[in-house]
Parts: sequence; C-alpha cells; structure tokens
Amino acid sequence: MPILQTLGVDGWRRSASVRASKGNPMQVLRCDTIWGINVVTLDIQSLDAVNVAYVTGAVKDAMAERGPTVVDLGSLRYFDVSGFAAILKWAATPPVRLCSRAGTIHALLDLLQADSVIKLYLTRDDAISSLQDFEVGQRSAVSSQSRDGDPLPDRRTA
Repeated sequence: MPILQTLGVDGWRRSASVRASKGNPMQVLRCDTIWGINVVTLDIQSLDAVNVAYVTGAVKDAMAERGPTVVDLGSLRYFDVSGFAAILKWAATPPVRLCSRAGTIHALLDLLQADSVIKLYLTRDDAISSLQDFEVGQRSAVSSQSRDGDPLPDRRTA
C-alpha cells in the first residue's frame, strides 16, 4: 500500500490508498492522518449489496486500532439497506464521526430518521474538531481521576 506524507495547511498528513483485490483497479478508500485523527474517505459512489462486504472489510481494516476516526463518506451518493446497516455499524464504533458534503446522503439519513441516532457532520474539519474536543475531555477525565488519589477514601485498609 503506497504511503505519501506531505505537509499541508492542516498539519502533517499521512495518506494511503486501498484498492480492490485481484487486480481490480477500482479505488475503494483513502486513509489520512490529520492532526493525529485517522480519516477514512470512501472513493465509491454507491454502497450496496454488491460491494458492502468488501468495503466494510476495508473500512474496518483502516479503522483498526488507530484511535479516533472520521469516516468521510466522500464520493458516496447512494446506499441501500445493507449499505445503511454498514454505515450504522461504523458510526457505532467509538470514537468515530461521520461526515459528508453530499446533500443526497444527508437527505437519505434524514428520510430514514437516522439523524436522530447518528450525527453526520457537513465537513471533515467539523468532524475532526469534535474528535479533538472528545480527546481533550477524555484526557481531562483521566487526569482528574489520577489527581483525586484514592477513589474510595472511606474504605478501611488492614
């Protein structure tokens, strides 16, 4: 998998592309690391029963143990029921944020009333920002627990 590292206006970016197997030149997704956040961008226009298993596997591999992740639905313009189920599974894996500039994706999620279950950010920057806020909150919660010392001050010790 080729890796390209460049300096952009949004910080160090590490990129990789995942292509379909067995010689198929179709690019499925791109992986970037922006400000320490893993960003997975779909490079397909539809997510349906034909490709959902392969794409889901590629997304899972891209998200595996890489910490906070933004799944940018990128070029996606259509999904069927199996694609919708895959999107819900990706969103249910914390800490993950979804984003899409496509009005059709926002309209489909609104029609399915999924916007009450998952938040779809309009821009990648908004999704990254929400994860950076999430990480800051997580770090402060951990540091306040360690500062408090004994979590059970009233217990008796022998």
